[in-house]
Amino acid sequence: MELARAHNARFLLASTSEIYGDPAVHPQREDYRGNVDPVGPRSVYDEAKRFSEALTMAHHRARGANVAIARIFNTYDPD
Repeated sequence: MELARAHNARFLLASTSEIYGDPAVHPQREDYRGNVDPVGPRSVYDEAKRFSEALTMAHHRARGANVAIARIFNTYDPD
């Protein structure tokens, strides 16, 4: 993010709906806040996604970095 800011570029974080944890509803709407299990088998992945988004926004607020978060919802690949 600092490199992007130094070069006046936009930083794009590709996130997913995994920030909501194991969802209680399918498909998830963008206003859904989640069903988070902080110690479950997928918790490390879920927390990493949340941390990435929080860090991106903190950098934006503190340093004025030009950032965007694309949160990808409800994708599926059978392979």
